[in-house]
Amino acid sequence: MEAPDIKFTEEVKIAGVGSGGGEAPFTEAEKRACIRKIYWRILPFTFLLSILNYFDRANISYAAPTLKRDLHMSNSQYGLGTGILFVGYATVQIPSQLVITKVGPSTWLAVLCLCWGIVTMSQAALTSVHGFYASRFFLGLVEAGTYPGISYMMSRFLTPEEMKFSQSTITMSTALSNVFGGLLAAALLLLEGKRGLHGWQWIFLVEGAITLAYGLVVKTYYLGITSFCVYSVSYGIQYFTPLIVDSLQSHQFNGKTVTRSYTGTAYAHHTAIVALISSILFVPCAFTTVANALISMKLRHRRFCAAIPMAIAGIMFMVMPTVVDKDGFIPSYVVLIIAASMVWAAYSPINTWPQVWLARTGFAVGYGLYNTIDQFGGFASPYIVGRLSNSGGYASTMRYFGGMSFAAVAFVLVFCVPDRSRAYEEAHNATVSSVPTTKHNPHDPEKPVQVPSNNHHVI
Repeated sequence: MEAPDIKFTEEVKIAGVGSGGGEAPFTEAEKRACIRKIYWRILPFTFLLSILNYFDRANISYAAPTLKRDLHMSNSQYGLGTGILFVGYATVQIPSQLVITKVGPSTWLAVLCLCWGIVTMSQAALTSVHGFYASRFFLGLVEAGTYPGISYMMSRFLTPEEMKFSQSTITMSTALSNVFGGLLAAALLLLEGKRGLHGWQWIFLVEGAITLAYGLVVKTYYLGITSFCVYSVSYGIQYFTPLIVDSLQSHQFNGKTVTRSYTGTAYAHHTAIVALISSILFVPCAFTTVANALISMKLRHRRFCAAIPMAIAGIMFMVMPTVVDKDGFIPSYVVLIIAASMVWAAYSPINTWPQVWLARTGFAVGYGLYNTIDQFGGFASPYIVGRLSNSGGYASTMRYFGGMSFAAVAFVLVFCVPDRSRAYEEAHNATVSSVPTTKHNPHDPEKPVQVPSNNHHVI
């Protein structure tokens, strides 16, 4: 959702784009169509973000009756605590805007969304008035950059005249957030005493969790979660393939207990064969990775070059327990090879998305966040696979791999994934000419050389 630096002025001309071909200005119809597309891309995201921001800022009012009682607060203490939020809010307004210009608006807004979701949930643990003051101050700190950040994002797409409608939707969202927030709070207050929690604690936990979930699917975090699903499968395969092969050979794949007859040197030979067979699995993985990358480059398409391999992998993982029961070792291992090869094939198109989405100035930070999220798959997946294999054999593990594969497919297909089709590449690489700049002409100072500007990009 990173905005290119382009304004619809009469001086802007796009080579090869427009009604007349060649170098032609945008027509009024093209301008309106592009503005509508921008509205549909930006406004749903900012509208929901604004609602969640007010949710977590104003939910204290619905929690107040029982919160005051449990924390033994007076009205003056409650009023001071609610107002302290704006002290934190004012403290970091300018620093937050300096950061957003460096890392890009959608990345920074996602960070803020995650932070205030966490602070909101932490308010469920309040036990004192001073803790209430502190939580409200920190909530103000992390919410401070939201509305200026939204305005900054819009200003990079739209002129001041075009921003009137978009700003009105944000203002509308602040009113609607009180409607939705009140309805949700009413339902959550009825959970008083459930799992030992008060109603006001449920308000903070649930509304904070909603914000946290939304922050996780925004841009870098959504990409990171998609990659997390893929890496969870690949790390599980990487660390457990020899054990899976061993279970296939000893007929323990489905959790059956079989007494081994191997002893001494015979068992050493068995483990060596298992290692050899396991290594064969990764040979086709290496080739499918490169092959799918070449296909993606030729088609200039990332979405389906990631989704199709992961869908095939999911199907193979799901059918593997049945194949093991009916057909034995060799067909089962072939199914596992196909599944693993498809997982590795999806790496190339998925790992190039951050370069498309993230602003150049914020790429290092954004890619670090993206990579941090997906590497948690390396921690979580081996442990989950170990637990599942202990309880239900490796059949349960295959279902887990299949589920994570299908989750990756869903993330790729449902959310707006950057995809550079042939038309997009041609438009993106076209030269954009704005008002020409000039430089000194040493041969004739009276006739400066005109240099077209290449500082803009096509949407």
